[in-house]
Amino acid sequence: MGLPHPLSQCLTTGCELKLARMPVNPPLTQAGKFFAGLYALYAGLVFIAMAALLFTPFLHRLLHKFHWDLKG
Repeated sequence: MGLPHPLSQCLTTGCELKLARMPVNPPLTQAGKFFAGLYALYAGLVFIAMAALLFTPFLHRLLHKFHWDLKG
């Protein structure tokens, strides 16, 4: 039971556009396209999580420096 061709092609193409890259060897099978799409989504999520972990201390320090309280 594989995905219909248009669905796997849309997933793969959308993820390539999101990551602004083109694959060196494009996947040829439906399973390969599905895996490439899921992996690209996972890599994007990891990138966002790592960026949040890196920038949170700096933003917290900035809030304290300028005495920006979230309370009224």
